[in-house]
Amino acid sequence: MYIFRKIIRELFRKKITKKFIDSRNYWEERYYYGGNSGKGSYAKDAIQKANFLNNTMLNYGLNKIIDIGCGDGNNLKIFKSDFYIGIDVSKTVIEKNILSFQGHKNKKFFFLNDNHSKILNEINSSIKNDESLIISFDVIFHLVEDNIYKEHINFINNINASYCIITSSDNNIDYNPIVPHVRHRNYSNDLKRIGWALIDSEKIIGDRDKREIKLFKKNKASN
Repeated sequence: MYIFRKIIRELFRKKITKKFIDSRNYWEERYYYGGNSGKGSYAKDAIQKANFLNNTMLNYGLNKIIDIGCGDGNNLKIFKSDFYIGIDVSKTVIEKNILSFQGHKNKKFFFLNDNHSKILNEINSSIKNDESLIISFDVIFHLVEDNIYKEHINFINNINASYCIITSSDNNIDYNPIVPHVRHRNYSNDLKRIGWALIDSEKIIGDRDKREIKLFKKNKASN
């Protein structure tokens, strides 16, 4: 079945997988027809982000990761943590990850639909803010709808964790419908307004979208 879907994807790429309806449908169809999470989750990009994450975990004594927009799980293979929760809007990729990591009791996956409160309750009952790290890798600049972007920021803010790593571009640029699944936003200002402070950053090497890895810490007064 997987091979058949991938053949369909290659034969009808422009009509099926390149047709843009909204960000949720784009990623669900991409994964359903055999696509992956893109170059940001593979090769040197994945290694650079994992190194930054693993060093952050070590330096701040963190051992739990909450990954919002976990994608196909390739990044996860090089993360060093005792506990991991992956969340994604694609039901296909969540089912795939559950199967791929079924032998790992410390790894959990949730399909994010209209169940934000339920998932937040499950996450927050499993973690403590001084041991947990939220990550959002290459997600924000794919959230083209304002309401979905705001939901993502609110979701980050409502997780009981003191640290957050985000990789994305971080400048407001006019939306280009020729590349319908990308929208560049100055997200760090929105985080700062709700109590997150930038404490470290690193540029993604040779990236055309000028993505950076940024580490934020939540002010105690905002918890």
